[in-house]
Amino acid sequence: MARYLIVLLLCLGWAGNPLLAQGRPYTAEYWEKNWRDWPRPRFDYRIDSFAAVQNIVQREYFNSGSDVSGERYFHYARFQYPDQSSIDNWSKILFQLPNYEILKDIDFRIWEEDILVYEARAASIRNYFLDSLIADPHSGKLFAFSLQFPELKPGQIVEVMISLEGAPLPYNLGFNEVFPISESIQRIKVLSAYPLQFSASEVVEQSKERIYENIFYSFKSSNCKALNLERGLTTVPAELPSVWLDWKDQIFIYDREENGSWSQIIDHMFYKGDVQDYAVYQNTLDQEFGLQQYYGSWVRPVRYFHERSESLSNNEAYAAGRWRLSRAYAERWLAIEDQLRSIIEENSIPNWREAMDVIYRAQETTAKAYIRNMPVYPPVFTEYGLFCSHYEALFSHFDIEHRLVFFYPERSGVPAIDYPSPWPAYARGVAFRPSPDAEWQYIFPGPYLGQYFYPGTIPPDFQGGTALLFQRFEKKPDLVNLPKLKPENHKVEFRRNLVLRSDVNRLIIRDSTLFSGAFRSILAHAYIKGDSAQDMLGFTNYQLLHNALLSDSILVQAAESQKLQDTISMNLDLSKGLILKNAPTPDRAFALPMVYSAKWVWTFESKDSLIWIGSGLPEEHSPLYELQNSWQKISDSKYEFYLDLKMKKCFIKEEEIRLYQHLFDFLNSEHSINIGRLKR
Repeated sequence: MARYLIVLLLCLGWAGNPLLAQGRPYTAEYWEKNWRDWPRPRFDYRIDSFAAVQNIVQREYFNSGSDVSGERYFHYARFQYPDQSSIDNWSKILFQLPNYEILKDIDFRIWEEDILVYEARAASIRNYFLDSLIADPHSGKLFAFSLQFPELKPGQIVEVMISLEGAPLPYNLGFNEVFPISESIQRIKVLSAYPLQFSASEVVEQSKERIYENIFYSFKSSNCKALNLERGLTTVPAELPSVWLDWKDQIFIYDREENGSWSQIIDHMFYKGDVQDYAVYQNTLDQEFGLQQYYGSWVRPVRYFHERSESLSNNEAYAAGRWRLSRAYAERWLAIEDQLRSIIEENSIPNWREAMDVIYRAQETTAKAYIRNMPVYPPVFTEYGLFCSHYEALFSHFDIEHRLVFFYPERSGVPAIDYPSPWPAYARGVAFRPSPDAEWQYIFPGPYLGQYFYPGTIPPDFQGGTALLFQRFEKKPDLVNLPKLKPENHKVEFRRNLVLRSDVNRLIIRDSTLFSGAFRSILAHAYIKGDSAQDMLGFTNYQLLHNALLSDSILVQAAESQKLQDTISMNLDLSKGLILKNAPTPDRAFALPMVYSAKWVWTFESKDSLIWIGSGLPEEHSPLYELQNSWQKISDSKYEFYLDLKMKKCFIKEEEIRLYQHLFDFLNSEHSINIGRLKR
């Protein structure tokens, strides 16, 4: 997965001493130890411009007593420089790493014809050629650096090898880098006892080979163009060739048969049965995907190979019935089940909408109490499969057409319906419609970003996304586009109240900020405030501990007093309306965290008459956003000016980037409003 770089110079403190970035030194010994394993590179004269003739990433997963040495990552790149212009433009190259890894070795060497003219050493890389080193501010792990190759000449070849340990298994493999690539290859080496399942784009060449106890998976894409770094959430699956990956043995099912059919996935992601049997249903995939839904689509659980044996052992214990629900755990869910049985068996609520409301309220109340009283810390919620079963039973009783659903944001691309894995999705739920002619409505059960979404409402990060609808015991699902969402349901409002006191010749100013919708989620609030747009944020302590709602939906600042002038000129800080501070790149799609609305409201209270002099603020309407403003007299002593921004899309396609760039420049520009005072 591509990693978001906050600002290249933000962490230059790491560059001063790269060793501090991960707490241990790295070496430059790969070519010295493995030179016999690699043939001398040949210049490919068929390529007349700069390119990485080969870019190979290999991940290895195998048994080991160490937490990290069983998960290795190698990145090999062979660059060739045919002319001086390629040297001028590409002598410094940026490399991105998978997050959460430990850097072991950076090595490069330079060839001229068949002669090795330079081989780097760790000290020279550290002191001369490592131009910038960026690290995750939370974990201290590296995720980007650039190398400056010395004294290059036309016709030379540069080979680079980067070695890491502790690299997790990615969800999606991409082939493009910040440099052009002639042949991009992704390889994965795993034990044959732990095979993978995958779904590759049509243009990706794929192969699989078993050698002794290992399986080698290889994926290749050719002529990959250079791309600027992603500055938002990753959009690779939606716009570029890629490969989705998952463990094939992800579920240990009841009868201990491994099966990759859709029906098996449904049975183990969507529970059906009594609470007393819930222990047998549980499995690590259900729990990990529960974490995915609990923290929202901006965070992905990190998957390590050394945890596989423990996961499978737990799954076997669940399936064999060796794990029991405690009374304290089960009683809260039994209370919902009792309400459900009352509705179904006693027909206590004959109206299906009222019954759905009762179940929603019961789930919300019980889940909040469960999270609040959880004995482990930080608290998490993963019982989404159980909550879906309540709605499934309810709709079956009232004979309401319904489906089980996986939800996909637009930036994750259109899912492959023949790929038996939930991981391209980010949430699960239920779809229903009261009649065959009606549109599908959707339910996201349980907490999502610390909030509870009423049946029929969709979280704002799924604008433009896709729903994969299932019926039990049917293997083929249906693809349905999710409906458009209203940005005004998720709003941040910046208010400024100005009181003109002509009797004391003072202007009193008080600022406040109001939050509604997803902006009230502490997790969403902290995420946006930190501008940490990485798909794989990891479960940092801050995000784990702060996942509920803001205690207050309004923040009020202390009042400020100024001398009153005849003309009031106020500077407007519109940059607060950007939930990502970085500008998009012009050559690729851009993903915002969610659709939203930002509104600025200035209220003037004065006994004098006020006149609007102007601001020069435009009104704009586009498929991407709306921008409106208005000046109005509320009463004889009260006036109001507002500027309203509605961001209607969170996945911005490459052809729409210019529209967003225009908005980005506008919000970052200086603006002011001018109000004249007519003294009475």
